[in-house]
Amino acid sequence: MPTRRSFLHTASFAAAAAAISEIPLLRDDAEPDSSLLTNANRQALERFLAAQPVLIDVVPLRTLDPSLTGRVLTHAGPPVRWPRMSGAQRGAAIAAILFEGWARNPAAAEQLAASGQVRFTPNHDHDGVGGMAGVLSPSMLVYVVRDRTSGKTTYSVHEYDALFGAYDAAALDELYRWNTLYMPVIGRAVRALGGLELKPVMSQAIQMGDDLHCRQTAASALLANQLAPAIVRTSTDALAAATLEVLAASPFLTFLPLAMGASKAALLAATGIAGSTVVTVMARNGTEVGIQVSRSGGRWFTAPAPPIDAVFFPGFGPEDASHDLGDSAITETGGLGAFAGAASPALAPEVGLTPDEFADVTAKMARITVGRHTGLVIPQLGYGPPVGIDVTLVVKTRITPVIATAVAHREPGHRIIGLGLSRIPLACFQQAAAWQP
Repeated sequence: MPTRRSFLHTASFAAAAAAISEIPLLRDDAEPDSSLLTNANRQALERFLAAQPVLIDVVPLRTLDPSLTGRVLTHAGPPVRWPRMSGAQRGAAIAAILFEGWARNPAAAEQLAASGQVRFTPNHDHDGVGGMAGVLSPSMLVYVVRDRTSGKTTYSVHEYDALFGAYDAAALDELYRWNTLYMPVIGRAVRALGGLELKPVMSQAIQMGDDLHCRQTAASALLANQLAPAIVRTSTDALAAATLEVLAASPFLTFLPLAMGASKAALLAATGIAGSTVVTVMARNGTEVGIQVSRSGGRWFTAPAPPIDAVFFPGFGPEDASHDLGDSAITETGGLGAFAGAASPALAPEVGLTPDEFADVTAKMARITVGRHTGLVIPQLGYGPPVGIDVTLVVKTRITPVIATAVAHREPGHRIIGLGLSRIPLACFQQAAAWQP
């Protein structure tokens, strides 16, 4: 397993700022460097930057896609069948089957999942995302995020313990409470507000020290502040109090599904552009990692999932860890997470880095992207995070995207066991660069 130091070398914030300042900025008076930004990639970048993601509703998953009815479960990452599923995804599938009432106990749920009577399909193949194992069932409530500019719509879900593979009584109780209590309350509030703009929250949170992947502390507080009046107006006192209490108790997770949804909606707007080599999806299922590229639409380019270079919680170590897992790398695909590492010095030690090393990640990611955020500014640098991963630049430089991520257990039945960094394998980008329509 690689050491943390193998990912990067130490650099200063000044060096990071200098590196990012070289990324082309889309302005009328400053044309991007044509060697970095082809017309097709410029179009993809413009569509992404123009996106205005809005949280518009909370609904059951099955209402968004007619194919997601019956015994079907979505999952994180590229396609994978039950025999090759990682332990965390198996555990999450067991929890989802029990939640739906398709089986009465874990053993029966596992037997049903292995029988071929349950269909598994990637979230991304349905224009959605799910954290960690990402296993969602038709009755689960999801956040609906729409880009008001393009009209593209996506879904995401709160990150339960069940999504790490837990299926004990406490994990199932959490799953039921969110789907029968908290999510309906949030949905009523969002509808009463007429939707909630996500970009302003993200912009402010970046300036308050969030990376918007592993650290959501500021964004979650800002979200709760905006929702609270509407929650109080649209729910009973008891329901409002219970929901506000759980939002306050989970500052590291509350906004994460919305950061994922906002990133996915914006990247959907940049999908399907002929000739564009901009990456629109990076996702992992614990068995394989896959990417998608604008010009090739929903085609997957895959490689084996790598181990995670992690800081483990007490009692756990590398021998316990799942390989790289989750759709949450959609945040890095959209220039957040490790790509915005310079914004979050407080997160750096949680993933095993110094603040300068995390800033160096941001600088290195600038070498494989075609632009930078114009609406999000990292205060330590004065620039937006790099965005628009170009497969040709990845292959040329051999610098692969870094993901800041949580770590799941390699066996079913567990919760989060650490935080760390992973890299998307070079082979994915080599395949995508070589692909011809």
